[in-house]
Amino acid sequence: MTTLLLSVLLAVTAPATADDTLGAASSLASGRFEAVAEALQLTPAQRTSVSDAVYAANAAKIDLEARAEKAKLEVKHLLGAPTLDEKAVLKATDALSAAESELRRNRVQLVIAVRKALTAEQWQELVAIRQERRAERRADKDEDDE
Repeated sequence: MTTLLLSVLLAVTAPATADDTLGAASSLASGRFEAVAEALQLTPAQRTSVSDAVYAANAAKIDLEARAEKAKLEVKHLLGAPTLDEKAVLKATDALSAAESELRRNRVQLVIAVRKALTAEQWQELVAIRQERRAERRADKDEDDE
């Protein structure tokens, strides 16, 4: 019962799936930086700017994800306690929501930094690359499901 309740609670508080605009910066942050940078024909200054932004976002993400995981653990612990402390559960849920909100904010700040470093044409190309990769993953998943 506690696991089911926690699953529902976490599903409600989990961040929504990002669209291709948010995902575009992820293409640069995911280890495919060089290939994407080549495809976009980034200048050395753009590469440095984007690389620095990705590093800063990823470094912050480590702490933010740890905070979110601790908050999830606390909610689970409180919901599984023999005596339910409603105020403590709600406070822990607020902490979880805040941690997840900061994770989303970190991701959006990365998107902003990347978008500022690119020209409008490069940004559109990056979004197109993201959409193409997303379609490929869906096709691969569909093939695996068959």
